[in-house]
Amino acid sequence: MRIKQLEDEAELLRKSELAEVIAQLRRQIEEYRLTQEDLFGPEASSLARYRDPETGQTWSGFGRPPNWIRGKNRECYRVRCSSERCQES
Repeated sequence: MRIKQLEDEAELLRKSELAEVIAQLRRQIEEYRLTQEDLFGPEASSLARYRDPETGQTWSGFGRPPNWIRGKNRECYRVRCSSERCQES
């Protein structure tokens, strides 16, 4: 029983610290104008699996699909990669 109580207390402390850590990171990202590529490397920009040819908007395939692809054949929007550059095919 005591172990469970200590685990619960540790989790509460972690959660309270986490909020401050996230806020601090967001401030620094804004201050230094960091981009996703700065933080995660150039491969981060290649995470797009689908691209709207009309607008250039992309979607990773995770989460709710955007309106431009919802209800449509996703294969028509799939981004194909060749060597270092990804292109729509």
